[in-house]
Amino acid sequence: MYRAPPTERPYVCPQCLGVAWGPVAGGPATCARCRTTTTLPDRSFVLAARGALPMPSNDPERLARLRVQDGRPRTTPPTLAAVLGGDSVLPGREAEALTIWNHLRLRAAQGDVAASEDLSILTLMLGQLENETPGPELVAALPESALDAVVLPRHRQEQLGRLVRLAVARGDRARAVGLLGGMSPDAAELDADSEYRVSYALVAVMDRDGARVLALVGPRKDVVPIADSHDDMASVLRAHAYELVGDAATAGTTLRELSGPTVLAAMQSRFPALSLCARTAAAYVAASNEAAATRAASHAGFFGLLVGGIFAFMGLICVIAGVGASATHEAGFTGDNLVGTLIMGTVGGVLFLVGLVMVVTAIRAGRRARRVRLHGVSLSARIVGASPSGAEVNDVPVMRFTLQVAGPSGPYAATIERLAVPHEVAGLLGRQVRVRADPRQLTDVVLED
Repeated sequence: MYRAPPTERPYVCPQCLGVAWGPVAGGPATCARCRTTTTLPDRSFVLAARGALPMPSNDPERLARLRVQDGRPRTTPPTLAAVLGGDSVLPGREAEALTIWNHLRLRAAQGDVAASEDLSILTLMLGQLENETPGPELVAALPESALDAVVLPRHRQEQLGRLVRLAVARGDRARAVGLLGGMSPDAAELDADSEYRVSYALVAVMDRDGARVLALVGPRKDVVPIADSHDDMASVLRAHAYELVGDAATAGTTLRELSGPTVLAAMQSRFPALSLCARTAAAYVAASNEAAATRAASHAGFFGLLVGGIFAFMGLICVIAGVGASATHEAGFTGDNLVGTLIMGTVGGVLFLVGLVMVVTAIRAGRRARRVRLHGVSLSARIVGASPSGAEVNDVPVMRFTLQVAGPSGPYAATIERLAVPHEVAGLLGRQVRVRADPRQLTDVVLED
């Protein structure tokens, strides 16, 4: 990603929005594409020789102040969500998002704190796009240029943390350490403190220093408060640290802290040279997939089992009631009694058969969902629509969600059904998810998570 000498760094040209290169020491830099000259700030601290980097303070009073800030996930500001059309960059709108990012950069550089907040969040969004639209060089240049413009120390810490992780992903330890040297080890904000801890922990993993990783992110979850956005990364690093110190059993237990098995796979893909959790990953993924398959089977068959069980039970009651009435009044049966008993028995028999068919169908659907979750093709999908299915469970509607799945031969549509509170549905539209698709019928999908 960095083909230029270490004395140069990438930046986003404010005119053509392409990636350009300029001196780390700052000064005039000219874009090779549009010949626009930009004055870059001095970034020489990245090249400074570093001794031992300072550890963040784990003073109980400081950790208590940070813990008060925990459990409050960062949300997309309404102004940014309004111009993006949601909480993420929608497919096909990457160029528009980059233009918005550039305007935010210009405003933040003039001291606009609100623009600085939006810029920091949009930089993360653009860097997380799964497709190749931004390109690796642009993904690296975005936080470099955002760092030049952001206002608050917390925003500066966030950009530096992203640059450290990019350097670790490339195996560039010297640059990672140089960038870490520009970060605050004892930030007052939880987000900024977590940036330093997980970034430093990654460098410690490069050094195979498991004890230092555990000192940074804590021996267990929540011993050291970590921002929600970094919880999963901290858990992977914590598990890997236990592998490094030879405690594979605790490493496997620690991986259960993750929100899903895809997190570990994403971390391993992002930092391939670190061989994260190489000894415990297989067992964890197998156990997680088994649990996910059980949940998928339960979701697929729940409604059918519930309604079918009710129908079958009601039908059985009707049949028993009819037989009981026949036995009680056998001696004095009249024509009306006989007709009523026959009707009750017939209705009961029909209800029982309908319920039995629904139960059998639900069991088969559950088995199919389990098979697809275990052996299906893992694909990326986006929620693009939602409509009521007409069914409800405990007054909560069963919604039918339409997905646009990125299939092996191009995008295609598929549907899933899930319980969803109506006011939450709008927030799900546009969200990226992972699905497993039946190789024999790709439209048959289940959620991975």
